[in-house]
Amino acid sequence: MTQNERRELVKRYNRAYDDSLYDVYTKPSHNKINAYEKIYHEMISCGGYGLKILSYNTFMFTCAYIKQGGDGSLYLIYHTPTRRDVIPM
Repeated sequence: MTQNERRELVKRYNRAYDDSLYDVYTKPSHNKINAYEKIYHEMISCGGYGLKILSYNTFMFTCAYIKQGGDGSLYLIYHTPTRRDVIPM
């Protein structure tokens, strides 16, 4: 991921306001619910906060949350169906 792509993801996170699957889907599939809950529990277990949905369509969604590192730095944890990226903020 390039530096420009990282910057754009942080901007998208800051502009996003949807924080629930039900904000973007009338009736999300069981697979989407399971994926969202897995990411939510990951966020809680690592002390993260602010889970938001950044993009979505009929087939998939992407989301991100913020986590504070041991040195006090903030990181955006970005999830897609195929990967998880840690982006310094």
